[in-house]
Amino acid sequence: MIPAVVGAIGFGTRLPVGVDDDAWTALTDRPGVLVLAAVPTGLAGALAVVLPGPSATVAIAYLLALVAVGGITHLDGLADCADGAAAHGSPAERRAIVADTAIGVGGTLAIAGSVAALVAAGLTLANGPAVQAAGIVLASEATASVAMVALAVGGSAATDGLGATVIEPAGGIDALIAGLIGTPLVAAAALAGPLVPVAVGAGGTLAALAVWTWARRTLGGLTGDVLGASHATARICAVHAGVIVWTVS
Repeated sequence: MIPAVVGAIGFGTRLPVGVDDDAWTALTDRPGVLVLAAVPTGLAGALAVVLPGPSATVAIAYLLALVAVGGITHLDGLADCADGAAAHGSPAERRAIVADTAIGVGGTLAIAGSVAALVAAGLTLANGPAVQAAGIVLASEATASVAMVALAVGGSAATDGLGATVIEPAGGIDALIAGLIGTPLVAAAALAGPLVPVAVGAGGTLAALAVWTWARRTLGGLTGDVLGASHATARICAVHAGVIVWTVS
């Protein structure tokens, strides 16, 4: 299990933990531990929103913290899927577009929209009680990771690419592991109110399900890019759902 944990942190974040082929193999054997990557990324984002300073500065710091620790892999997957969504053609043709490393107009708009959405959430988080805002950030990261693992467990790979090495081995035990790790992290949003964890979890889950539905109908199944897109989309919807319930309650 230790190599799988190292793999989750090493491949799921930018932290220098010294990953190798053994860690990757262990991670693909037990992909449920990928949720652990939400811990350092969520803590970095939480720390950013509790920093003193102008709201705009804090909001940008929140975005940069997520990127600095969590990397841009998920955002890249979202951009690739957005290009696939903007194109026309058969599932195979769309999968080829998604796999293309060049970013088109759809991908560019997806990146811009994601950045704007996270900064907008950060502006509201910066204006609230620090501990409550931190809880929402940590919960949204955990929700995104759990949702991504859930898709891998419930879906099937559309290709034999890198994503398939995570999707195909994922099973019920991985869903259980993801839930056990993620539940207390999502519960951190209760610091902002009893209904906030429900909103965070529901928002992220519904977003991931929407990506999954689109991928099944359009691409014929899941790919690594789809998993990344589900994480990026779930993060945005989870944090905004939490912020909405937090501010109106």
